[in-house]
Amino acid sequence: MKVPSWNPPGDGWLKCNFDGACYPDGKGATGAVIRDHNGTFHGGSAKWYGHCMDALTMEALAFRDAVIFAKQRGATRVVVFETDCHSLIHLWSMEDEQRSMFATILREIHDLGSSLVSFSLCYARVCNLVAHELARQVSSSSVMVEWLQVPSCVQRYLETDCNHALE
Repeated sequence: MKVPSWNPPGDGWLKCNFDGACYPDGKGATGAVIRDHNGTFHGGSAKWYGHCMDALTMEALAFRDAVIFAKQRGATRVVVFETDCHSLIHLWSMEDEQRSMFATILREIHDLGSSLVSFSLCYARVCNLVAHELARQVSSSSVMVEWLQVPSCVQRYLETDCNHALE
């Protein structure tokens, strides 16, 4: 049985995995990681939210934060944003037809992504551990962190995720 691994984007393109976390105390965080077709780390980010309505809200905010981070890092050829949230994929696929409470956030993401050469959202059943772990690195005392080098907290996840890229 093959263990699922991170699927790289096409040669010369970038992929951004993101994740939202909602904690029992009503707080939350988002995390994102950008990698290229070789699995090379191109940056990571995490943002703390003092108030979290629910897990789906955090996933939508994580998507928005990931697009903003990718653009700040100069990415223009981000081919895929990946999430482990089916509900977010469904809402995104409905485009202007959906009237959920996330419509404003999703419209903002669409507008932010309009300057990218290619922009899509896909489901990743697994392999979102790096983004999840980055989200765990922020708190009320450190509300936003960006990494340009691989932080030690995710080194082993990158190696496991991208084992095919390291061979």
